Amino acid sequence: DRSKASVVIEVDTGMSRNGCQCEELSILMKACEMHKIPVHSIMTHFAQSWDDLEFTQEQLDKFLECTKSYRCKGIKVHAANSAAIMKGFALDLDFVRPGIAIYGLAPDSSPETAAAMQALGMRPALSWITKPTLIKSLESGRKVGYNQTYRLKKQERIATFSFGYADGYNRLLS
Repeated sequence: DRSKASVVIEVDTGMSRNGCQCEELSILMKACEMHKIPVHSIMTHFAQSWDDLEFTQEQLDKFLECTKSYRCKGIKVHAANSAAIMKGFALDLDFVRPGIAIYGLAPDSSPETAAAMQALGMRPALSWITKPTLIKSLESGRKVGYNQTYRLKKQERIATFSFGYADGYNRLLS
């Protein structure tokens, strides 16, 4: 039902990827009101909450300041991604967005995060179990895969497995 559709507005507080700037938020909120577009919530995304706590705090402070008047009106706000949840940032806002932690995966490769994941009882929730569908030898210099991401430095045996992009495996992991 289109009449019940609402939007989530992202505010760019430092990731510099998506969202409006803090100074543009009021214009965007007025446009939503004028066009009768319900705002579900306002969010930001932390750029480096796993290891730059000072910058994360700066992002949070900026976000809280620019959303203060909307929070007073009852509009929900959220900022915490997986790493922020583990580091304790923005847990008192309306929602958290666990992201990669939902799959039991750590948001960074530090031993501290691995220990925290283990202490929380989190473990990977997805496994790929398969057997090769093809094994073949290729000569030196051949390129393999999407975007030809692997180049053989010598003759090698390669294996093709029965899962891939169509099965949800991100081809950027090639």
